[in-house]
Amino acid sequence: MRVLAMVVAGIAVVASGSIAHAATAEAGTASPCAEGALAVVGEDAGMTGDEDAWFEEVRLTLTNTASAACRVEGPLGVRLTGPRSQAFTAAFDVPAGAGPHGEVVLGAGDSAHATVRVQVLPGAEDVWEPDWMRVRLAGTGVSLVAAWPEGLAITQLTAPLPGTGLPNSVGPLTAGA
Repeated sequence: MRVLAMVVAGIAVVASGSIAHAATAEAGTASPCAEGALAVVGEDAGMTGDEDAWFEEVRLTLTNTASAACRVEGPLGVRLTGPRSQAFTAAFDVPAGAGPHGEVVLGAGDSAHATVRVQVLPGAEDVWEPDWMRVRLAGTGVSLVAAWPEGLAITQLTAPLPGTGLPNSVGPLTAGA
């Protein structure tokens, strides 16, 4: 006896007339990006600001290296880590920026980016250069490591900056490189 079947919109339709849900999620829905599915790179995106506030900006690019689509939801967590100095501890968490941090679906080989902004103070006495950034995906436990752009020093007068509170921020992840 031969049974004919086809899959339509994630539902298996069998010739006998019975309907069963396919083993995969509904069409168009991607699973959260898993450990090892993403590569991350940090690049110097320049300095922005005016006479009151200046920011070093680093562009984080996440690329799906897996063979299937996956999704990233919510804000990225970013921790800058580097050498301890008199003015700086060894790590600073950069908070998520205001506004929506939605879902981005990355097809195989696709990229998305976010901007890390850290306030700098002109004429500061202390200089600190993080060694790397740990990037955490919200709600997954997935953690990625990117080198901090070489030669990009953060200058501050006091230890509370960088990283502790706004206006320092990690912007929303946006599809496209």
